[in-house]
Amino acid sequence: MKKAINYIYIVFFLLCITLPFVLSDKEGGKISEGENRYLATAPDYFENGHLKLGGLREGTEEWINDNAYGREYFLKITDYINVHILGEKKNGVYYYGENNWIFLNQDWVINNYSNANALNDEEIRLLVEKYTGIQEYYKEKGIGVCTSVFPYKTDIYGEYFTDSVIKVNDESLLDIFINNLEQNESFNVDVPYDELMSYKNTDIQTYYASYDASHWNYYGAYIGYLSVMNNVKKDIPGLKILSEEDFYIEEVQVENEYAGKTYSDIDYSFTLKEGSHASLDMTFFESINYQSQDTWQSYRYYKNEDQTLPKAIIVGDSYVWMFMLPWISESFSELVFIHQLDVDNLDEMVSIINPDEIIYAGLTDTVYQSIMDTDY
Repeated sequence: MKKAINYIYIVFFLLCITLPFVLSDKEGGKISEGENRYLATAPDYFENGHLKLGGLREGTEEWINDNAYGREYFLKITDYINVHILGEKKNGVYYYGENNWIFLNQDWVINNYSNANALNDEEIRLLVEKYTGIQEYYKEKGIGVCTSVFPYKTDIYGEYFTDSVIKVNDESLLDIFINNLEQNESFNVDVPYDELMSYKNTDIQTYYASYDASHWNYYGAYIGYLSVMNNVKKDIPGLKILSEEDFYIEEVQVENEYAGKTYSDIDYSFTLKEGSHASLDMTFFESINYQSQDTWQSYRYYKNEDQTLPKAIIVGDSYVWMFMLPWISESFSELVFIHQLDVDNLDEMVSIINPDEIIYAGLTDTVYQSIMDTDY
């Protein structure tokens, strides 16, 4: 009997160490939503038909660590214990703030909250100089340039975040955009900070509390949409801008799970009363053999039924492409969106589309990098 039990223990032990490998994702590379990153891919064991002799151990370990069967369940259990039983405020991905508000616990969020991403005087001078050059370059081509800079979630709802992060600069990157670009009458730049803040003491929530750890909700996105479109209208006076009367707007409840606990949140559905007049066409990028560095493949092309409308190209981030592109496309005969990571493709897009307007739109870091990386 004792011998049989020992055999059972041995079999159980062998299953525990082999099944996670046998049932693992053999390719890897999937997105881990809980960790907000791509998991390691399986290493290439062969090169030119021959077995590689070096560098395989580290790659194999990373792949197994990221893709072993049951890993995601183990992480959920661990996070649940740490957050909901032991009361920890953060893990490697999320910060669990007050009143069930959840934020990304990532360097770029912390740097923005602490103002560590603020620019020095020389960097500000170069930013203004670069933006001036971009505007003048495209003006000579008959193309307008405008910019909308969106606040981070922590810029608007920072009281729910944390007071443990020390501000290392008095001026934020958002302040720098306001003081040096928005208030410069030579530029067509808008920062809808006051507009978003004006809803703080109302029943309307403009960023997700918990459904999404980093983005605004659709009402916040609509405020961002107005910022973009009012900017463009300064260059194209006859531009159509959708008002709230053009939508059926309904408050809805959405849910997401963090560390094994379900959180309920507020969002808003915006449905066009007259339906959409523009449609998404991803074959456009195939037809031009588009080369992209965009991890999310967020590039988009919309074509409108009304081909008399102006054309536009947007360089931005997820605050734009995840939320407002279908609305913006209603006002343009052709609309192209490329991610900031693909800004080196902007000149090629201009030659193909021949736009009336180039729009920079996104978070402070996105817009800053887009401007500084633009070739002209």
